[in-house]
Amino acid sequence: MKVKVSIERWGLSTHLRQNADRAERALAARMKADMEPFVPSRSGRIRAGARVDGNRITYPGPYSGAMYRGRVQVDPKTQSPFARPGVRKVASDRRIRYSTPGTSAYWLTPAKRAHLSEWQKLVAKEITHGLDKK
Repeated sequence: MKVKVSIERWGLSTHLRQNADRAERALAARMKADMEPFVPSRSGRIRAGARVDGNRITYPGPYSGAMYRGRVQVDPKTQSPFARPGVRKVASDRRIRYSTPGTSAYWLTPAKRAHLSEWQKLVAKEITHGLDKK
């Protein structure tokens, strides 16, 4: 599963475009850190495997997308979480029960609720970096 952070650059000067690039990278790193407490962590693989590459946050697969959406993946024929060999699982109507307190599906939502104003300040600071020197 990937999350991409982007800032509209139409009509910006070269300096501001460079600042926008830096702001995207800084925001992605900060978002990853702020989302971590909300990411399910039974085995720790999703949290430990999350990485920031430029303005993208990537969580390791193949099951991180299903964990994010919060639906149990099942064999389409048997409706069992244990799929037959070679069969691709599909999302069911059953919700995943997360064992780590404070974690949930759609972990971006509670992180955004808790940290949006900080993210906005970070972007504003990065965008305007060095403008007073020009």
